[in-house]
Amino acid sequence: MREPASITTSLIAAFAGAIALTVVLAATGGTHRLGVDLVAYAALAAATGAWGRVPAIPLTSVMYWLFYAGFLVGRHGTVQWHGAIDGWRLAMIAAAGLGAAFVAWIWRLVSPAPVAGLRIPDSPAELFDPDLPAAPVPHRG
Repeated sequence: MREPASITTSLIAAFAGAIALTVVLAATGGTHRLGVDLVAYAALAAATGAWGRVPAIPLTSVMYWLFYAGFLVGRHGTVQWHGAIDGWRLAMIAAAGLGAAFVAWIWRLVSPAPVAGLRIPDSPAELFDPDLPAAPVPHRG
């Protein structure tokens, strides 16, 4: 079962992802289609939520909203609160991250654990010819 990334790793990856997404969206005319851009930030929050730990989601959601509000809505790096609409934007980003974290948690619960005696083949030839003898496993003692 795969463990989620640490909080620090989640925050660093989220910051790098937010910078990259902001640059791409601003370069492609992101200030003219704010709804599409908000969905892009929600998708990034979902990816971060599925990959990282739950305590990092509020921090990454606020960070994504700050990048969205400051560089796409504000256009010049100025962040302003525009009332209820900004609350809905922040809630949408946070809900995407929390929803993806919940789905990832369920996935980790129901996914089968690795089989104890499962051996990874030493060469690709063993995948196609099961009669090949298995490589000896050295015993340490």
